[in-house]
Amino acid sequence: MDELTKTYLQIPSERLGVLLDNDFEVLYKFHKEIRDKWIREKNCSCISNLKKGEILRCSHLKKEIKKQTEKISKRIEIKTSILLVRNLLKFQRNQNRFDIF
Repeated sequence: MDELTKTYLQIPSERLGVLLDNDFEVLYKFHKEIRDKWIREKNCSCISNLKKGEILRCSHLKKEIKKQTEKISKRIEIKTSILLVRNLLKFQRNQNRFDIF
């Protein structure tokens, strides 16, 4: 387990949820900036086929976004996994409480 995961495990669930929301917001801004820059600079031939009002969905852009947002995506993945495990443990404890009857 790396240091980042250990740190996230020590953060309360509510605060970790807020951090996760902030990361999603940052990720969204990165996606938007990369997409706008990609279209403005016409980095691939897919843009020439783009009509007004259409959304650009090309594999070139997806690869670029994935490459540039790798670190923040990893942080989101770790936080989401920790929150998921905590919620499953909480659910299991509640189930065990009802199994006594």
